[in-house]
Amino acid sequence: MASAAATSLAWGLRLGVLLVRLQHLFLSPLVALAVPGPLLLNQNLFVMMTLASLGLVGMMVDRQALATAASLFLLGLLILGKAAGSVLKTSPPDTAVLVVEFTLVVFFLEASLVVSTFNREYSRLRGKEDELSSTLRTGLHGWLRGQLAGQAKLGLVTLGLSIGLLPLAGFTSIPSNQIIISSTLALLAIVVLMFLVTHRREPAEE
Repeated sequence: MASAAATSLAWGLRLGVLLVRLQHLFLSPLVALAVPGPLLLNQNLFVMMTLASLGLVGMMVDRQALATAASLFLLGLLILGKAAGSVLKTSPPDTAVLVVEFTLVVFFLEASLVVSTFNREYSRLRGKEDELSSTLRTGLHGWLRGQLAGQAKLGLVTLGLSIGLLPLAGFTSIPSNQIIISSTLALLAIVVLMFLVTHRREPAEE
């Protein structure tokens, strides 16, 4: 079902959808292998493979709940990994790297919801070759392109602002306690996810 919808897309958009579907294959090692071993009972490789498999299966068979669960677990690992520096007395991940990883996970999480919505709506038009169905398919392609492009721009702006504020924190002597940073990221994750869920427009609303 998902592959049938993707084959009708332009190659550039098709590549973007492919990256969204394969996101957990590169996000899982990026996050899981950077987490302090004691936090995962030194089972980082197992956690990485589990999350990559769970997310990939969820994206490939249109089980969005599985893919979302894997992405949320990655966000949790990022936050806990930062906090672990204070609790386990280990070297915490670089804050700039953490911000990049955080932004990537949130972006691909929302992108996966968009692709899932596209696949669901496109499947309803399968086998229909009338003029109205063709018009709806064209509209779906435009909706998908607009959603992914808009999210990419928003992600880049957010990433730029976040990294740009890091030197400011150093100049103003704002404390960089790992617990404070982790709590801030957790709150930011909740706010961003709530915003995305409540403001994401369905194809019919375009």
